[in-house]
Amino acid sequence: MKKDDLNEAVLGNYLVDALTEDEYADSLTEDKEKTIGDDFSTETNETTLEDLKIINDNVAEDESFGDPNDDKKLKSKKAAKILAIITVSLFAAVFLFLLGTTIADKILLKKEFDHLNESGLYSPVNVGDYNVNLLKFGNEYGKHRIVTIAGLGMSDLSVTIRQTTKEIEKDNQLIVIDRAGYGLSDDASAPRSVENIVEEYRLALTNANVKKPYVLLPHSIGGAYATYWASKYPEEIEGVFFLDGSQLPAYATEEPEYKSDAEFFFENVAEFLGLERLALRSYHYYLEENYSSNDQTLSDELSVRSSISKALFSESNLIYENVAKTLDELVTNDVPKVYVCASWGFSTFDELVEYLDRANEQMKRNKLKPSPMPSPETIDAYLAKLDVARQEIITPYLEKMGNCKLILLPGSHLIYQQKPAECAKLLGEFLKTLD
Repeated sequence: MKKDDLNEAVLGNYLVDALTEDEYADSLTEDKEKTIGDDFSTETNETTLEDLKIINDNVAEDESFGDPNDDKKLKSKKAAKILAIITVSLFAAVFLFLLGTTIADKILLKKEFDHLNESGLYSPVNVGDYNVNLLKFGNEYGKHRIVTIAGLGMSDLSVTIRQTTKEIEKDNQLIVIDRAGYGLSDDASAPRSVENIVEEYRLALTNANVKKPYVLLPHSIGGAYATYWASKYPEEIEGVFFLDGSQLPAYATEEPEYKSDAEFFFENVAEFLGLERLALRSYHYYLEENYSSNDQTLSDELSVRSSISKALFSESNLIYENVAKTLDELVTNDVPKVYVCASWGFSTFDELVEYLDRANEQMKRNKLKPSPMPSPETIDAYLAKLDVARQEIITPYLEKMGNCKLILLPGSHLIYQQKPAECAKLLGEFLKTLD
């Protein structure tokens, strides 16, 4: 082969090889581009479907963004959130408030008990399953032993009655008993029937070594218990001095009122939480101006302890039944008695007007709304009704008890607080008749 031929052949082979390499490279490039193109096409297709869905959703959201209903929903959600925050805050505030009143009440009760004890107003006597507070004042070796019987819910009698008895105590002994659920006495779960109440008094006196006979000094519904006691055990009673005792026959004409268990429950909860203390003046008014500030403090401390108790709840609901039983079993006897008639004791126009003026002053002191003064015609009509009531209700009741004198001392139902000097004078005169 010629050199040129050889060169040509070599050049041809080189060209062929070069062409082949170029074609191969092009081929690879085309294949790669095809593969990449296919892959890209596939990924693009898949991504596009996904993205389309997202885009559609976004478009839908974008389309609804300007919808007024959506704006309302957003505002409603914000309002609900704000309301939830306010509600939680209020609940938290109420919880902290009640926690504070509860703790404060328990601290105050302990402090007040210590004060009452230091003041000589705590002397428990056992009467079975519980203790009652029995206090002795005056001359232990005096002529008479005067036993008080409080009106319904009157837990401060050991303080308030002393305005009437302080002079009499020089020659007599005064015994003040807080029945179960009152003042510093324990509570009791047994029904507060007239029999149970009288037996509680009798047992307390026996266990405290107080000798018979007794002069009973009842107020309000305490008059029913005194009537029952003097009727059933006349040998134990030297005399009875009623301080505006309840007009028992009048209960027969009234519709009975009862407290429900639910009422009692909620009142107990309120007392436990210390809320009763905050409402003290709604059920326990300021004393008359003749009492000292210390008397007022002691009175408040005793009253706040027993505003709600099982015994008081039971006694309240059994009043009508107890009155009926007392009248049904009443036996006339010769035990000396005096009935001081105060709230039904008005007989003249001036007496009633004077009382109404004084009552309005007391209302103002207790930050209560005074009552408007009735017309002269209304006052005259009321006086006429009182006269009939004394004749038809009180007089027959006193006659049935026997040996009972009626004395009119017009004034407040709490006559021993309003007119202690007059009450003391009448009580002193009555005791002299027993000597």
